[in-house]
Amino acid sequence: MQRHITSVVSGLSIALLPLLAFAQNAANPQQGLFGLVIFFNSFLNAVIVLLITAAIAAFFYFIVKFVLSAGSPEKRKEGMTGIMYSIIAIAIMVSIWGLIKFLQSTFGISNSSAAQAPSVLNIK
Repeated sequence: MQRHITSVVSGLSIALLPLLAFAQNAANPQQGLFGLVIFFNSFLNAVIVLLITAAIAAFFYFIVKFVLSAGSPEKRKEGMTGIMYSIIAIAIMVSIWGLIKFLQSTFGISNSSAAQAPSVLNIK
């Protein structure tokens, strides 16, 4: 098992090694390592939106399940438990997302801003 993990990590390291050569491309900041960071950032933003959407869909599903199971106390309890867990999931995800957005605005960090390379200082 350890041998397999070592070979996978070595293979990924060798495969991603060319990214280090393009770590800073002043002509086009969308390439290289910074471009990879931008890609993962946009990918994670899409995943977060999908997770929140799934939690909201689950919430409505459990509401429908709760309403349609008026005659069965067991199914009503399952529906109520699902509603409660989906509300908790939505609250946690939106709270963390809001906290991250608050910290970004407080410290002036933007998702769309490109990292600026330090300029050369002319010392006389």
